[in-house]
Amino acid sequence: MSKITPRQYAVSLYESVVGKTHAQIEPLLHSFLALLQEHRALSQADKILTAFRTYAYQQEDIVAVTATTAHEIDHATTASIIKSLESALDKKVVLQPAVDPEQIGGLKVRFGDVVVDGSIRTKLAALKDHLQK
Repeated sequence: MSKITPRQYAVSLYESVVGKTHAQIEPLLHSFLALLQEHRALSQADKILTAFRTYAYQQEDIVAVTATTAHEIDHATTASIIKSLESALDKKVVLQPAVDPEQIGGLKVRFGDVVVDGSIRTKLAALKDHLQK
């Protein structure tokens, strides 16, 4: 018997719970955890969760975006960033905020292999390079 990968577990779990109510999902999760225990796969739980999230986002046309700022941002700013990104990407956005004080100010957005860097630090570095030429 071949080993079941975290992605295979994740896809199976997603397909089992999609469209179900909370009351219907709870016993499925208990059964899933028992299956992982039986297959001695509980140690893969983090990988399965990551694969589950990735698969669910693909199925539901959601993009995970990391937004890095120099300081924590408030709820209104977060909502504004999400709205702008959803409009630009034509997808639902799940925003993961990050803080990097060295960024000084501005916003750096990362999703997939794409990075849009509007940070003050990057702009200052570009200005410095331009002035040195």
